[in-house]
Amino acid sequence: MWKKGDSNKSSYAIQIAPPGFWDIRDIVAIVSDKSKKVGSTEGHELATTSPYYKDRIKNIDKRIKKIKSAFLARDFKTFGSLVEEEAVDLHVMAMTSHPPVFYWNKGTMEVMEAVFKLREKGIECYFTMDAGPNVHIICLGKDEQKVKRVISKLAFVYSVISNKAARGARIIK
Repeated sequence: MWKKGDSNKSSYAIQIAPPGFWDIRDIVAIVSDKSKKVGSTEGHELATTSPYYKDRIKNIDKRIKKIKSAFLARDFKTFGSLVEEEAVDLHVMAMTSHPPVFYWNKGTMEVMEAVFKLREKGIECYFTMDAGPNVHIICLGKDEQKVKRVISKLAFVYSVISNKAARGARIIK
């Protein structure tokens, strides 16, 4: 979990659960290998021009608290729903900035639609993404292969990378 701060000494990530706490996967659908037209730093600066920016800032601490609580309770449905909601909100803010920034492409939309269809079929998975078109699909370990099979067959997906929780960041000598 990221701790707020105003420098690299006061702003950093901390581990909130031990290794092996929860068998979840992050399946990354690569839908573009091109550089973004608008980088993340510029996108963050433009976000302040969105009419939704102030509400986002006002409510972000509550959302983080809910996500953390759902994660620690291993409430996958709540956790996934909140993570997915956060991803969409982030991109809505980018799309409503001045000038607008559109990170999504056809592949992004194709993957999101596939996630919705997987859930309709009873396979619990949720999407998230950072400032870019590639999509992360979060699922339980038991569903990893099913999700990978579906996602890897999509027309606009170039490759799929699967990750599971690891030991976490640490200083090594």
